[in-house]
Amino acid sequence: MQLYIKNIVFNIYYSTQCYQSQQKGMNFLKNRIKDIREEKHITQEVLAEKIGVARSFISRVETGTKPISLDLASEIADFLEVSLDELAGRERK
Repeated sequence: MQLYIKNIVFNIYYSTQCYQSQQKGMNFLKNRIKDIREEKHITQEVLAEKIGVARSFISRVETGTKPISLDLASEIADFLEVSLDELAGRERK
């Protein structure tokens, strides 16, 4: 029984840590998507149409309330003509 409870506690802790890490990453990514999109004078509507999602989805991604998959981030990067590294804010050394 103790092992079962330890596993539950670990799973809750691990899930929380993963969620917090994901949220930090998403907050940074959301700003980059919006910044790059606006620099290129692309509306949320156009971006959404080109990658096959609703405009409201793009809005939620940009406000950090909707997680984004790597596949979708890749599609956004391709449409915005930037690399995933650029989308994530990484600079070459």
